[in-house]
Amino acid sequence: MHDVLRANDLTCVAPQPVVSLPSFPKPHPRAIPEHWEEWQEHFLKAFISARKTAKEHQRPYSNPSLPGSNDKQAWYDFCMRKQSPPSSSVITSLDNVAITKLLSYFLEWLTEGEDSTQKPTISQNTHQWLYSLLLVLDSPLLDDSASVLSKFLSLCCTLRSLEQTDADIASVNIIYTIISKFFGQTEQ
Repeated sequence: MHDVLRANDLTCVAPQPVVSLPSFPKPHPRAIPEHWEEWQEHFLKAFISARKTAKEHQRPYSNPSLPGSNDKQAWYDFCMRKQSPPSSSVITSLDNVAITKLLSYFLEWLTEGEDSTQKPTISQNTHQWLYSLLLVLDSPLLDDSASVLSKFLSLCCTLRSLEQTDADIASVNIIYTIISKFFGQTEQ
């Protein structure tokens, strides 16, 4: 017995039985651009170029105007309450430990929001922070970074299954693409 899988106009046959993989929420129909693979390829080229520039300017140093990496509340106030977009001087001053810590804070803030009845979204400010942090995150990934990104990928899968605005979908797709395609994390 075979199942026919259709992707655009291409048809291929998959033998049965197929190994059972963990179940992830299916993306909302609007969550996937019409030419998904081409979009990802084009976006990744732009991301890699921006990353190269950011990494050339990265000079981790102690920046007294920034909260300590273990001060989650101060970072929340700095990034979320004040809605401060990330500046290049802030992003390029962070070392990999601080970047990973900040990513874990954002993950926590997104998944443990103040109002659990609200569906999680990635705001414009949060998107800017995540994109900027991913620009300067070291590759290959250390275990802590890989773990945080794997959890982010899972969150992106959940967010892609919800009906959201086009801007929210675009933000999620960008973060999803960076984590899955550039950093090589998979949906677990």
